[in-house]
Amino acid sequence: MQIGCRTDVGRKRQLNEDSVMTHRFDALFPSSMETGALFVVADGMGGHNAGEIASELGVRAFASECLRQLISKSDKVTSIDNRLIDEFTVKAIFDQAIQSTNETVAQHAQEQGLQGMGTTIVAALIIGQNMYITNVGDSRCYLINSREITQITRDHSLVQEMADAGMLTPEEAIAHPRRNEITRAIGAYTEIKGDFYFYKLYEGDIILLCSDGLTSMLPDQKIAEITLNAASSDHACSDLIAMANEAGGIDNITVVVVKPEQLPSLTDITASDTEIRQMPVTEIEYRK
Repeated sequence: MQIGCRTDVGRKRQLNEDSVMTHRFDALFPSSMETGALFVVADGMGGHNAGEIASELGVRAFASECLRQLISKSDKVTSIDNRLIDEFTVKAIFDQAIQSTNETVAQHAQEQGLQGMGTTIVAALIIGQNMYITNVGDSRCYLINSREITQITRDHSLVQEMADAGMLTPEEAIAHPRRNEITRAIGAYTEIKGDFYFYKLYEGDIILLCSDGLTSMLPDQKIAEITLNAASSDHACSDLIAMANEAGGIDNITVVVVKPEQLPSLTDITASDTEIRQMPVTEIEYRK
């Protein structure tokens, strides 16, 4: 698995309020040949210092809870194919991690008098060919390959709701003056739910997680072009951030690029269902 990760303050901000974490745990399932990794990106809000604290707290709390539960599961599983580790199990782990993280950030804000502090979160767990994603806010996860770029996550934002209601075209949404107003954030509500997605990965698939400092500066097709043409995951992150800054760099920019290896070819799978469906947060979205 080839992993690139980079965060940048951008050209307009004085403080980087984004946080990011990548963690490989290939030895978690010692009897399996599968590789595993967890990736988390958070974009804090709340003004000077508070946003930075919220995103760092969010990343640490979410990752810690996910890994704690995965380690607990690994004590009971002898193979990655064991159904103890499936999409429903991971959804439950993510749901618990989102709620626990929400409580951690909200409690810190209350104790420190940091009103309005909160953070987005987007996370991807990859175990072999399986990828599980959750998000709160407008930080995104994309799937990129030679055929297309697909935005897996759906923004929790005012502009997204307006677009869903037919009030805005996709082009109008990109440039809308209220595009940064999010409708869900970790730490801002007593209870919060994240959306959940499950994907099967195939040869040539590249996963990209990012804060909106990238997507507000570059269109999806440009993101795909830069990622596919980069010499490595590290180069892809550097090139994407450089181009986002060249386009204006109005916000902090965080990018994670993951290129899994030893995956089956999609053309060799005769019964593949690649339909993408948006489902309620209580259900699961599939790409098999």
